[in-house]
Amino acid sequence: MAKKRAQNQKNYTREATSFILIALGIILMLAIISYDRADDHNLNIDKNSIQINNWIGPAGAAIADPLMKYTLGYPILALAIVILLVGVQLFRNNPLAESMRNIVMLLVWAFFLSILFAIPESFETYGKIREYYPSGLLGGSTAEFLTIYLGKFGTSLILVAFLSVLSVITLHLDLANLLESLKELSGVSIKI
Repeated sequence: MAKKRAQNQKNYTREATSFILIALGIILMLAIISYDRADDHNLNIDKNSIQINNWIGPAGAAIADPLMKYTLGYPILALAIVILLVGVQLFRNNPLAESMRNIVMLLVWAFFLSILFAIPESFETYGKIREYYPSGLLGGSTAEFLTIYLGKFGTSLILVAFLSVLSVITLHLDLANLLESLKELSGVSIKI
């Protein structure tokens, strides 16, 4: 009897935690999607005299602003998705270890997208970005670094290589079979 009660308590705790994570993931997602740079993010609202456009209100503006500015910009949505997925996995009672690869890949893709969002301004200003929007500080400073030290061509080459590696890892591509297919299509001899 005591075992069953302990098991039920464990299930209630797991389910409650999963619902909290799912709700947090959804709230964070909505706060980031509705982010407006004009919103006051300091929560200094006196008698509703300030117009807040964030769907989650002043708290959403206060949460989204530092995430957008100091992390990955809009690709930080990946964090909300990760929190949501962890909540779903916990609710289903699935071990998180099975999802870790997907979670890591999602975050790496988010970092890559953050860099891509900063590349146009970085190329235009030769690595002297004025504002890290919509890329965030991490993506913007990485784009600046690449542009300053590798130039436009080197940065483009690195990003294409990074995109290729991410695609191969994410899609589980077999390069030998891919090259063989290209060989057959083109009629060109490629040694593997």
